[in-house]
Amino acid sequence: MLPAGEPATLYHHAALLANGKLVQRHTTPGPSRLVVVRDPREPAATVVLEDGSYTYTGVAAHPTKNEYASGEYRLIRIRDADTNAVLHEISDGSDSRVYCIAYSPDGSRLAIATEDGRVLILETQFYERVARFQIPPAAHPSDRNYIFNLVWTPDGKRLITTGTNRLFIFESERPFAREHKLGVWTRDLDRARRGVEASDAARRVAAIELWTTHESPNGIDAAAPQADEPDGNDEDAV
Repeated sequence: MLPAGEPATLYHHAALLANGKLVQRHTTPGPSRLVVVRDPREPAATVVLEDGSYTYTGVAAHPTKNEYASGEYRLIRIRDADTNAVLHEISDGSDSRVYCIAYSPDGSRLAIATEDGRVLILETQFYERVARFQIPPAAHPSDRNYIFNLVWTPDGKRLITTGTNRLFIFESERPFAREHKLGVWTRDLDRARRGVEASDAARRVAAIELWTTHESPNGIDAAAPQADEPDGNDEDAV
């Protein structure tokens, strides 16, 4: 994208769209800043935005819809990936440079990271804000609390942010919810280990444990469901 022999700073963000094309934000030599959409098999690119906006901002492709988010100074636009028509404009809370944006794996949320250390979470039906986090400033006055990148875990339950010198992991589940799910899973796995009726996932884990130890306690195949043993304690009725 840069002519040979012409050194230049290249701020670059890219995302793969649902239609197979790439949306890219990059700096070209001189003052021009572009958002382009291109077919990976063709050299030509369609210029979507060329207005001198900050190139630190990113782009993000919706994982299930044919649309993408493009960051601009104090504004994020949601565009149709085929026509590049503006579908939504997001200005709430984006009153500084937006360094990065990222859709959750299921596309239900959009995370925004700003220059002044804020993480904003928006739902993607109407793009209304549902959460806001403020990264605390670093102890040393010369350190900024910039957030340069965002990434969701594959299950969409955690959001990881990288900043100037720190990494934060935000958890979307309350502790009591995690503890409840862990308790349900532990009891389910215990049933599978004892060879009684359990979920498919628990029986697979129990079977893997047997394969690794080459043991089959009581001659029971952990992968086969059995009738639950009555123990007088209906602890599974949660």
